[in-house]
Amino acid sequence: MPSPYTYKTGGALRLKGDGKTRKKKAKAPSAGRPASEVKAPSQPQSGASTHVRGTTKVEQQFEKVQREKLREEVRREARKSHVEKVKSFNTYLERLSDHHDMPKIGPG
Repeated sequence: MPSPYTYKTGGALRLKGDGKTRKKKAKAPSAGRPASEVKAPSQPQSGASTHVRGTTKVEQQFEKVQREKLREEVRREARKSHVEKVKSFNTYLERLSDHHDMPKIGPG
């Protein structure tokens, strides 16, 4: 019976999405062929489904609200002086639990 430590895995590491179904790059039209014969890469080929998804009204409204919140927060922080920023940071650190404290290592 072989030892469990002698087992070797076969083959190389396979990564997700590393298949043989890679898309080919579109070639630039050659000088010998007229442009009317060359298919544009933006046109979908027959049988191939290309689904372009836009954002919905709800997603647009959500992004708008998020941008407004971010702008308001930036405005609030911009009004603070350095001393106020340090005080607010210290109060934030005081509210954290002891789990986040740096352990004491070494003499001292």
